[in-house]
Amino acid sequence: MKSEKLKGVSLLLIGICLFGVGFYFLRNQLKFISNSVETSGVVEELSSHLSKGSTYYSPIVAYTVDGQSYRIVGKVSSSLSSSYEIGETVNVRYEKNDPTSAELVSFSDTWLMTSIMSGLGVLFCSIGVYEILTNMHKQKMRTQLPRTGKKLQLVGRMDARQNKNRTEFFVVADWLNPSDGKMITFRSDKIKYDPTQFVKDKELIVWIDPQNPKKNHYIDISFLPEVS
Repeated sequence: MKSEKLKGVSLLLIGICLFGVGFYFLRNQLKFISNSVETSGVVEELSSHLSKGSTYYSPIVAYTVDGQSYRIVGKVSSSLSSSYEIGETVNVRYEKNDPTSAELVSFSDTWLMTSIMSGLGVLFCSIGVYEILTNMHKQKMRTQLPRTGKKLQLVGRMDARQNKNRTEFFVVADWLNPSDGKMITFRSDKIKYDPTQFVKDKELIVWIDPQNPKKNHYIDISFLPEVS
């Protein structure tokens, strides 16, 4: 359980850090926009490079400021050469006192990194909060149900699930709820090893909340040997 708690906290911290990076990009971009002017440029050519067997293209744009010519390469590459066409007119934004600081006026060049970092921040924070709340609920069930819940003795069995490249093991037990005649399968916390030899033909103690046994239950697996 300690590792599961750390997992949730770690994911939340990663999400907060990603949010911080996203905010950093957003602040810099807003500062750049507020201190910049726009002009038009022309796509002179498409720069290409290979990555993982695919060809990616970046526009090379020429623009003029006060009679002086400048060129920039788009920040974001695309696998579609048709994203830009040679001779196409595009908008360019640059700092008022630094024409060399230009970037293309497009979502990908202006907001893509901010969006990616913020989106990842939302994802990791959401998963982290979910893990933390789930572990808090499990801990509550462990401490509360043995005092206030109903005790069941059920024959258990091992259940395994494939998660990416590893197998996760659980102890499960089935119970027919007499109040509605529906079968409920109770599932334990994850176990690091195959517990079949310790569970076979063994009666498990399962604590339930009679008002909501499907959501609020706890399988006592303290009889299983611990592994490091």
